[in-house]
Amino acid sequence: MTDTANYHCSTTPKFFILEKEEMTNNSCCKTEQKRLVKEESKSSCICCGDHPSVKVFQSAFCRECFVAKFKKNFFCEVRKSLSLTTRKEKQVLVVLDGTIPSEVLRSLVESSTSAMITYVLWSVDEVEQVLGVPLPSPSIYDTVAAIEKYAATNDYDAVLLSSYSIEVAETLLKMISSGEIDRYNEVFRGKSAPLCYPFYSSSYKSILYYYVAAGLHQQSTRKHTKRQEAKNPHQVLLRQLLNTSPSSIFNLIKTQQKI
Repeated sequence: MTDTANYHCSTTPKFFILEKEEMTNNSCCKTEQKRLVKEESKSSCICCGDHPSVKVFQSAFCRECFVAKFKKNFFCEVRKSLSLTTRKEKQVLVVLDGTIPSEVLRSLVESSTSAMITYVLWSVDEVEQVLGVPLPSPSIYDTVAAIEKYAATNDYDAVLLSSYSIEVAETLLKMISSGEIDRYNEVFRGKSAPLCYPFYSSSYKSILYYYVAAGLHQQSTRKHTKRQEAKNPHQVLLRQLLNTSPSSIFNLIKTQQKI
């Protein structure tokens, strides 16, 4: 981790609405819009000193600085996943599943200016047709293994997935409770092809804010899906962690990365 925790770790941050009309016409964000806290900030952006649009983890950012910082940390995670690759020209498989985090993932890789990295977009329909496994799958092991095998067979240097902090944390809790934490590398790092979760420390709200701040809600005409929230003990525990100790989820992720 670099300075990711400074602005979008697994907390429940307060967000400040952009111009009202930007959100009103976006049906994809209506539900999430109600959750964003409407209040004004009297502080200044910690990067440029301008009037802030968002406050995350006690740090205020204007729209431009937040977008720039979000992108910087995203590509930092991508470069880390490619650090062991010896090839000069790299090829990355990007798995898209029709969600807002997935659209943000698409936008970020399409904005890449690197001449040495080629991103290949792979939709959920292609995953299901080519691999014969549903996405999301009841078994994350089967899904990840199938995607990783395809990537290795077709000479990809890494795989990008759009799971964000609470999804990653839930998977970790399931693995711990079922005694399968020894399969951590299999799910989160990969064996034959590196797996990269660039949003693993990003809250859904920070991803949504980027989605709006970057204007993606105005560009997209696709109907977004929302990952079904399982009503199980893991979700209950995650909610309790968020309410009592938001940083504990992020600490859980960091701890498991060291295994």
